[in-house]
Amino acid sequence: METKEFYSLIKEYQQTEVDTVFSESDLFAIELEDKSPAYASIVEDALALYLGEKGITGYLRLCFLDPDTPPLEKQEVENSQECFILTLNNAKENLEPEDLAAIEESGIDFAEDSYPMVRVKRQYRFPWFLTDEEQQSFALALRGILFAKTYVVQFGKISKTNSLTPWLESLGLDDIEKREYYPYFKQAMNEKELFTVEPRELSDDDYGVEYPQTRLTNEEKLSLYKRMKAKAGKILYVVTFLLPEPFRDAKGGAPVFPVAYMLYDPQKHVMLDLHMVDDYEQHHTKFVSRLLDSFDQVGKPQAIHCFGDRTYPLLSHLGTQVNIMMVRGKQNDELDAIIEEIISHDLNSEEEEHDHTHVHGPGCDHHHHE
Repeated sequence: METKEFYSLIKEYQQTEVDTVFSESDLFAIELEDKSPAYASIVEDALALYLGEKGITGYLRLCFLDPDTPPLEKQEVENSQECFILTLNNAKENLEPEDLAAIEESGIDFAEDSYPMVRVKRQYRFPWFLTDEEQQSFALALRGILFAKTYVVQFGKISKTNSLTPWLESLGLDDIEKREYYPYFKQAMNEKELFTVEPRELSDDDYGVEYPQTRLTNEEKLSLYKRMKAKAGKILYVVTFLLPEPFRDAKGGAPVFPVAYMLYDPQKHVMLDLHMVDDYEQHHTKFVSRLLDSFDQVGKPQAIHCFGDRTYPLLSHLGTQVNIMMVRGKQNDELDAIIEEIISHDLNSEEEEHDHTHVHGPGCDHHHHE
């Protein structure tokens, strides 16, 4: 898409003051080219478009996050976001050279402290520049939002506090008190209308988070670890946590927030293993392999206490397979202190197989509330 068209659309969005009608709690969606929804969350001078199932799940987790959530857990939720982010009030000197070059190429004028910046935030990755395809999707979503503003105003939606209820009531739905509906905008097939709109329901499934689970499929290993006698009274802690510092991937692209795994012996107060992977979705099985290998050195435990959101889903089935009791660990000051210490040290030295360099830049800790 041409940069002129892209930035003129952003300028139009900026001038339309969409945030005078929609508030952050007014959830609505625009269907993208691949038929997946982008859920809009609008705040003054910024817009987040949450992408698909991962996007809506991350958004809802953020909405219902307890203010007293521990910092590490909070940061984990913030980095699980999957969205487009548009900020509108950037000073020229805060832009990256790529942003500035694109704006200059477009020929669109922006006021001194009102330069736009667009990023795509993938789960557990650093906010990054958009590909051509992502630009097309973002532009389609912006057109949908501009249409949505004009559309909902006609139902008497005239202020931020006056939610989408007038539109819902106009549909004659009798269960709007019991169900969560939101407007779903689709590009129209005919030339007369730009978009069509229908009510969609936000289901309870959208509130869940799916983490990978493992199943031991190697019959030989399965038999070995099942037969291995557990040490009476032996307990181990397995902890997984997201590192708060993004590392640049050697392959290029958006820097990633790695996931660390720690094996801890609470009876001897000693760390038995520490390992880190860039892409947890792809490499979570490495953690399981290391755990099984550790039994040869330290013995098979009777129980494993799982700390961190990912750990119990990862190990619960394995526990059944090899007869180890898996339980969810409760808040633990000793572990919190160790994790803090790990994070405050540079983990580069722990992992020789990766070529990591630290990344800093705009949006380093950005999420949609800012």
